[in-house]
Amino acid sequence: MKLKPVNSISGIAPKDFVRDYLNKSQPVIIKDFISKDSPCWNKWSYDYFKEIAGK
Repeated sequence: MKLKPVNSISGIAPKDFVRDYLNKSQPVIIKDFISKDSPCWNKWSYDYFKEIAGK
């Protein structure tokens, strides 16, 4: 298996994300997907997702 590098981006507009990554099924790391001001910043954790989604 040959691995390819994955782009790491920030500040992308939703339409650009859809065009450049989603529609092409291209993996990407989005650095600023969640603002630190968002309530989910403190709520989302491995334990939280384990609780709501199971093992």
